[in-house]
Amino acid sequence: MRVEDIELVVDQQLSEDPCFIVEVITTHGRLMVMGEIVVSSDHLVIEGMHVGGDAARRWGWSCLRRIGRLIAEKLDVEYIEIRGAVRTTGASPGRKPGRVRLARSR
Repeated sequence: MRVEDIELVVDQQLSEDPCFIVEVITTHGRLMVMGEIVVSSDHLVIEGMHVGGDAARRWGWSCLRRIGRLIAEKLDVEYIEIRGAVRTTGASPGRKPGRVRLARSR
């Protein structure tokens, strides 16, 4: 997958600064991401991130990390820091995931 294979679409009707819903469209499927997004000069932070969509269950960690790195490159930031929200379903409901930092591909 390449940077050109990824499209980011902000849901204008359901998003309100700083909370955004973004659809990540790739050649492998679609992923919905929701959270408070803060962009600084060299990085992007997604606070309280939730993930959904048809690809959320099919993709493994390595594919999700690769897509995150490509998005950092597409947005011209050095890294993306993800601070997940407290889990409501799935593995360990009620647990807050640790931070994940995805550095831009070189």
